[in-house]
Amino acid sequence: MKNTLFLLLILLNFSCAPLLNLESGRTSGVGNQSIQVNVDAIYIPESKSDLPGFFPIAELKYNYGIYSKLDVGVSVTSGLNAQFFTKYQFYGTEESKIAMAAGLKIGKQIVVTGESGPTRFYLPLYFSIHPNENFAFFVNPMYMKQVLKGDDSSDFFGITSGTIFYFNDNELSIGANYNFIKTNTEGDNLLSFGLGYKFAF
Repeated sequence: MKNTLFLLLILLNFSCAPLLNLESGRTSGVGNQSIQVNVDAIYIPESKSDLPGFFPIAELKYNYGIYSKLDVGVSVTSGLNAQFFTKYQFYGTEESKIAMAAGLKIGKQIVVTGESGPTRFYLPLYFSIHPNENFAFFVNPMYMKQVLKGDDSSDFFGITSGTIFYFNDNELSIGANYNFIKTNTEGDNLLSFGLGYKFAF
């Protein structure tokens, strides 16, 4: 099991698949744009790997509101994994105290050596509570399918929870993520933590 999780870690770290969703259930609003910078750290305990510790992933995201409740965007990670994503808010508004949304993400390694890198399909949900205009709490479950050639594909069942602090039109997000990873007949757990800052314009 150590070897399985270690190989998944190496794959995640060097192709840098983001696992955290550091955002609320609100969408941006038509014509609004934002850039978000995230720094995540995957934690591997000594009992799970011969190389325990924190493994960092950086992500840069661009988001645009094409309709009042529909966003689209792109992102790239420090390992040059690119994503295209959409997010549709099905409950609440841009200013409501409760917001819910659903999304779709597709990710692909854009620089590959040797065989083709993994393709990833994400199905995230977003739930958030906004007690006032200064902060919010969010809980975002997500399923991810990582597809590789042969029998090395895997399923990730995860959830991210955290807090967002609002500074005028900007946001500071802090969160933690848990994932259960299933590869063939094996399964294991993965923890990660993240910090993000969003600039709206």
